[in-house]
Amino acid sequence: MGAGMAGWHTRGMLRPCLALMSLPLALGLALTPVGRAHACGGMVLPEHSERVGGMREQEVLVVFQEDRTVVLASAGYKGAGAGAAFLLPVRQNPLEIHEAAIDVFLALDELTAPEVTVHTDDGSGEDRTLGCGATKAGDAGGDLGNGGGDVMVLQRGTTASYEYEVVGGDTSVGVVDWLETAGYPLPADYAAAIEPYVQSGYFFLAAKIKPGVEEGALPPLEVHLPKSEVEAFSIPFKLAAQSLPPGESLTITTYFAASGGVLPQGVETVRIDSNDLVAESPEKTNYQELYDEVVAGGDWVIDFSSGGFSADRLLQGLSNAHEAGRAPSGDTAQVQEFIDRVPFTNYRVTRVRTTLTAEQLQDLELHKVEGDDASRYYDATFNDDATVCSMTRVGDPLSALLFPLLLVLRPRRRSGARAV
Repeated sequence: MGAGMAGWHTRGMLRPCLALMSLPLALGLALTPVGRAHACGGMVLPEHSERVGGMREQEVLVVFQEDRTVVLASAGYKGAGAGAAFLLPVRQNPLEIHEAAIDVFLALDELTAPEVTVHTDDGSGEDRTLGCGATKAGDAGGDLGNGGGDVMVLQRGTTASYEYEVVGGDTSVGVVDWLETAGYPLPADYAAAIEPYVQSGYFFLAAKIKPGVEEGALPPLEVHLPKSEVEAFSIPFKLAAQSLPPGESLTITTYFAASGGVLPQGVETVRIDSNDLVAESPEKTNYQELYDEVVAGGDWVIDFSSGGFSADRLLQGLSNAHEAGRAPSGDTAQVQEFIDRVPFTNYRVTRVRTTLTAEQLQDLELHKVEGDDASRYYDATFNDDATVCSMTRVGDPLSALLFPLLLVLRPRRRSGARAV
């Protein structure tokens, strides 16, 4: 490992393969004002105090460009519907706000999600590719004038799925009162959670979901902020603790795109150890168990990291997802629109992922690293007598015979929806 990857190591369950054979080994991982800038946040649901649903997943892409920092954020939720809103603290007034297509995240997932190819040692010669990066399948995942008192409305706009406003205030009481007037009544614990951001001078992007937007589908908000250095940027996941379904956890998939490597700061970032990967059958490995062990302590899993990544690769990623049955359409027009707004070439893209309880959620700080490549591919062999693990990089073993298996393990997302 490179010295710049502080905190990046491998870990797995102490569950060895029953037998190891001499096979080629190649590791595969199927990843203005001075102050800290924030992006992401929480959801506000109708009858928030009595909710049975809430946010189940967040996907975040942060692109550190030379002239600005762009945040693309989406959330999967259940039990909400029209009237729910996304509440995003931002350190600076956004330069631009857009609604992007979920296809951008579909393309990123296709290019970076971990995959395991299980080779069956029974003479059939049939290989099966299992997707490991998708989250658990289930729920497919007013006129207020110019504000009043100590609250200012800085921006107001609408997109296909949202009505949004950017507001700022001197006191948390003023902001909470404004939110209630705007149709976002907050319970006391939620109001208390936003107070530190208000005291630090943050603004709030409140984006209400329009009627008719499909439950579980929260199209990504694309927020362009003034340029921020990596170390001056953090993601306020702590606020999301107020939005989870009671007793449930939040799965977070975060992509960092920058001219150099970027990783979370203050938490361990772990690569699943291929030597601990066991093929329990031709259709099942222990990858999920390995992942669960890592994240149980609040650590993050590095799924993928690669330099030389350009935005136009997203077009091929979406096409691949469509051909594999994991994207509803192969139309790349909306992804191209995103690329036109957020072009980047020769960046390092790193995907890190975790699943945290409300008590574990904290604002995520970042730091620069040199950046080591981490492939997303795993390889394992299964037979009736012993399980053999290897780390041989595979190409594209997909075939029509395997599509039903892949659709089970990496569910097809509906248009505009993210499986959670």
